[in-house]
Order: sequence, then C-alpha cells, then structure tokens
Amino acid sequence: MKYAVSEEGVSALKTAANSVQEAIDSIKNITNRIRNVASDHSGLIGPHESSIEGALAEIESSVNSASDPASNVADKLNGVATGYEQVIANNPFSGGSGN
Repeated sequence: MKYAVSEEGVSALKTAANSVQEAIDSIKNITNRIRNVASDHSGLIGPHESSIEGALAEIESSVNSASDPASNVADKLNGVATGYEQVIANNPFSGGSGN
C-alpha cells in the first residue's frame, strides 16, 4: 500500500508533490532557455523568428495556465502527507504521543 497511512505513505506523497513542482519548474526553465537561445541567435533565424516566438508564447501561456492547478495538486499531496503524519503521531498503537 504505497499511499497508506504510514511513514512509507507520507514519504511517497511528499515525493509525488516534489516531482510535480520540479516538473513545473523544469518546463519553465527549459522554455526560458529556448527563448534565450532564440533571442541570442535572432539574426541567424531569419524568417522563422516570428514562428519560434509564437510557439514559445503558446508554450509559456500553456505552462502558466497549467502551473497553478499543478501547484494546487502538489499542495494537496503535501496536505494529505501532513494529515497522515498527524494520524501516525496520535496513534497509541504505533508508539506516537497518543494525544
């Protein structure tokens, strides 16, 4: 049970949340790097410059639209992990505080 109320479940949820956030950051960084390369070579790109700019603008718009919901998913995963931690800490049968 990967996502069970257990230390393993907490770890799996936190890992998933971090993976979601890292994916968002990675896509944004790659898009920025492509934009910088295109900008640095704008004189060499010629007639393709506007189509590259258009494609990058579409990618950035899509990433921006998707990043808030994806961040919300990461936040919810972390919230569930925190809830699991509280349950584990308050379980009198697991050696937690039992409060």
